[in-house]
This record gives sequence, C-alpha cells and structure tokens, in this order.
Amino acid sequence: MNPKTIVYRQTYDWDVAKQVFRYAEKYYGMDESYFYNSPPASLAIPHPRTIEIWTRQEFVTFWVQLFRDDEYIAKYVDPIPDDTGRILIYVLCFIDWALIRMEEEAKQNSLDDYFSENPSEYYNLHMRKELLELYIFCQETPYKKQTSNEIILTINKGLQKSQRKIVLPNFDNWVLRSALLNYCQEHLIDIHSIEEAKAELKALKKGGRSLADPNVYRIIYGTFTMFKEAAKDTKAISPRLCRLINNYLVYLGLITEESATDEIKMRAIISYILSKKEKPRFPSCNITDKNRDTFMRLIQRPRNTFDDLL
Repeated sequence: MNPKTIVYRQTYDWDVAKQVFRYAEKYYGMDESYFYNSPPASLAIPHPRTIEIWTRQEFVTFWVQLFRDDEYIAKYVDPIPDDTGRILIYVLCFIDWALIRMEEEAKQNSLDDYFSENPSEYYNLHMRKELLELYIFCQETPYKKQTSNEIILTINKGLQKSQRKIVLPNFDNWVLRSALLNYCQEHLIDIHSIEEAKAELKALKKGGRSLADPNVYRIIYGTFTMFKEAAKDTKAISPRLCRLINNYLVYLGLITEESATDEIKMRAIISYILSKKEKPRFPSCNITDKNRDTFMRLIQRPRNTFDDLL
C-alpha cells in the first residue's frame, strides 16, 4: 500500500457485511467481488463468518471527521435512523477498502504498460493542464465582432529548420471562439465555466486529483443517491449533502481540503451527472482467476476522450 496512506484493519460480522454489499451494489454498482476474492458460485464454498477490510483511518476518527465535527452536516444526518446510518458509514468504509485494493492492483503494472493499454490516458495526463489554460484563454480574450482579429500561430519556435508560422485574419475570432473552444469543451467534459477551470488549475498546482477520474463521478453519484434516499431528502440538491460528499472525497484523497468548502461546484457536478441518461456506476463483475486482470483494467480505465489523437 502507498506508504503515505495509513491503513487500519477493521473486522465485520458476515451478516453486517451482507447488508453493506446490498447498499454498495444498489448505489455504487459494486458487488462483493470488490471487497474480497470471492470464489465462483459453482464451487459452493461457505462464506467466512467475518470479513476483514482496511481503511485510511480508524473508524471513530473517520466518523468524527466526516460528520460529527460539523454541526452543519450533522443536522442532515440526524433524521437517518441509527441502524441505517451505521450501515451507511460502513458502506463508505468498504468503498475506501475497494479503492485501496484497486490502487494496489494498479501498482503491480508499470507506467509504460498502463499507457500501452490505456493510450488515451497518456494524453489526459499530459494535456489536462494545457487544455484548462487554453479554455480560460479562449473564454477571456476580448475580440471585435464581424471583423478581423489577427492571430499568429507559431510552432517549433527557435528551431530554424522546423519552425513554421501562419498569420490568420481570424474573422469574428472564429479560431478562439469556435475552433479551439469547441475542442477544449469536447475534452474537458466535466468543466462548465471559467470558474471551474480556474479552480481545477489551482488544485492541479497543489497536487490535487482531477475530477476527470471516472471513479470520482461514480463515488459522487453513489453517495448522493444513498444518503438522499436514507434521509428522505426532498430538496433537489442539498448544500449539506454536497458538503458531506466533498468531505468524503477529501478523506479518499480525490480532492483537496480547499475544494471541500465549494458546495456550489459540487452542486453543479451533481446536476451534470443527473442530467445524463447513463449514470456513473462501477461495473459489476465477479472476480475469478480467469477474469481478474480484465476486471481490474476495466474498473481502472479512465473515460476515453482522446480517440481523435490515437
């Protein structure tokens, strides 16, 4: 496991684990194979009496940091019956364990092997920051309507033999307003405003993880629907629930501490997710010796948004 990640062992009764599995599959798409190496059903091997998982923090600290240190969030959780609330917390712990397992699996493959199997992710890793900067530049650059807005494109500057330059009249600023902006929007599918682009750029400079990671969307949607249903929440998107989700993402190391207070951005992300016909869920797949490698590649593979460059 990552030496920077402190992990704590937790043991759960099998009857409790079965309840957790039901919630995890219903809301996140995760079947029990995410949490332990289950044998093929045909072998009819008895289930264990207990199940052991590992989490990034011990349970009480996790509980306090997620809910009880913030009265604002606690008021959202209070209406949930204690028995149900306890299971919900267990689910979040099990999701943490599933991600730790996936991280471990990913480390067993070299970076070169990973990029050879996921070539589009190479572009995602190296172009994200540039696309964010270009998106902001396109949106903020003033231009003259219905007239030329001369633009000069230069490549390989300083290399005499390979340097090329072109001067475009750029009528009505079509290059920035349409061509380049549309490209940025197609590849930054989770960015909907200049403010979001600037916030992510700032997070990237601090080492934050991009919300382009598909697991982030799956966790946001699963946590949102699970708590909203348990709390019988009739509000479209509660700010308290947004804060709770942000705190959980910080705990998992998927966003920065600073981002956790941005309930407006979280509400926008949830609205975007809910507007899509296909909701983000972890793929359900029973792990066996034969399909284990295929399964791990499937759940780790980021959204392929760079087919045009392959």
